[in-house]
Amino acid sequence: MTTVLARDLSGKAPLFVYLQGGEGERLPTGEYVRVVAQCSGPEKTVTRHDFALHNRGARLCRLLDSLLDSVDVDLKRKIDPVQGLIPPVILPHATREGCECVFRYLDLIQTRVPTLLSKPLRAPLEELVHEWEMTYLLEDCFPPGVASETKTSAALCHTLAKRGPKTMDRVLEVAMLADFLLIEPLRDLTCALLASLALSTGSEKELLQLCGLDHALTEEELEPLYMQLPFLRPEDGFA
Repeated sequence: MTTVLARDLSGKAPLFVYLQGGEGERLPTGEYVRVVAQCSGPEKTVTRHDFALHNRGARLCRLLDSLLDSVDVDLKRKIDPVQGLIPPVILPHATREGCECVFRYLDLIQTRVPTLLSKPLRAPLEELVHEWEMTYLLEDCFPPGVASETKTSAALCHTLAKRGPKTMDRVLEVAMLADFLLIEPLRDLTCALLASLALSTGSEKELLQLCGLDHALTEEELEPLYMQLPFLRPEDGFA
C-alpha cells in the first residue's frame, strides 16, 4: 500500500509517494525513480525509508537529471517495477521528514520561480526573498511553533538560541540533501538563511548559543563539520 504525499498539478501522477512497503514495494505506474533515505540509529542499526519520486521532480535535481540523461532511451526495454529507470538513489544520513521537506520544495518550484540570491547577503533574508520562500523555511524546515514566534531573522535567531541547537537539525539536513542532490536554489536558500541568522545575532555569545557551543571552534575542530557539510565552508560565499 502506498501513501500519496504530493499531487501532480495536472491531476495525473503524484510528485512523490512514500513507499510503506519498503525496498520490496513496486514503484507506482509511470515515470518514477526510487529515492532511499538511510540514517543510523542506536547500536549501528540503519533506518530505511523508500520514496518514489516522479521524473518531474527528479529533473529539478541536477544529480538525478544527469542520471536520467545517461539512461539509454529504449521504448522496448522492460523497466524494473521495483528499481525503476535508474538504480535506487541512496541518501545517507537522511530522514523521512527531511526528504519530504525537500520534495515539498520541488513541488513548490513547479509553479514558482526561486529568488536568485547574491553573495554575500545584502540584507536580512526576509527582505530578499519571496514570501512563499520564507514561509517554506519557517513552516517546513523548523519544528512546529517556530513560524508563529518569528517574522524576522533577528527574532528567529533569538527563538532558536532559546530553544537549543536541535531546532536547527531539519534545516541543516535539508541544506545537506539539497547540496547532495544538486538542487541549487534550495541549497542557496537554506545556506542564506544560516548566514542571515549568523549576521542577526546580537553578540558572539548568542551566536555560540545558537550553534550549541561554549567556545569558538578552531579550524582543526571545524574540519570534520566541513567534511560532512561542505556548503558551510566560508569560501562558498554566504558567510
